[in-house]
Amino acid sequence: MTVQSVLEQKKLWYSPVPLALAFEPINLCNAKCFCCPYTEFSTDKTFITQKMSVEQITSMVEDWVRVLKKHNIKPKNAAMLPWRYSDPLVNPHLGTVLELADKHGLKVALTTNAVSFGKKQCDLLQKYIHTLNKIFVSVIGFTEQEVKEQMGISKKKTLQSLKFVRDNYPQISQLLEV
Repeated sequence: MTVQSVLEQKKLWYSPVPLALAFEPINLCNAKCFCCPYTEFSTDKTFITQKMSVEQITSMVEDWVRVLKKHNIKPKNAAMLPWRYSDPLVNPHLGTVLELADKHGLKVALTTNAVSFGKKQCDLLQKYIHTLNKIFVSVIGFTEQEVKEQMGISKKKTLQSLKFVRDNYPQISQLLEV
């Protein structure tokens, strides 16, 4: 039995290139989660000042899209996963990532602690909502004290931000997964 026939039998699809592009455009977060590597480095100025430029982000995404197209992979079958540890809502280049996703028909999945959902961020997300696949909200703990101890943020503020999104941006709210 050939590899190809096994893949066909199991309905698996092989890709010669990664279908997900995970990257960190900035080393910045507004939380201090006990389990995050960024917390350990959060006081190291040489670490937290590192960030990708618009040109670097654009070049990386454009190169990846070229490789996808070279292998006849439709961008709609690929996704960008920026900000695995840092928070996209505090990143000045969120718009760049969403613009590139829009340009190439890519989907974007975001993870945030939700503290920084505000009008500016929500307006940007709303503008590019068609590029968003899911917005994961990460909260560690149940009580105000537990969230403060585990993440260094306010549960009350997180809930206020989520209420703001729910009340003012229902389409974005539907993408949230806590």
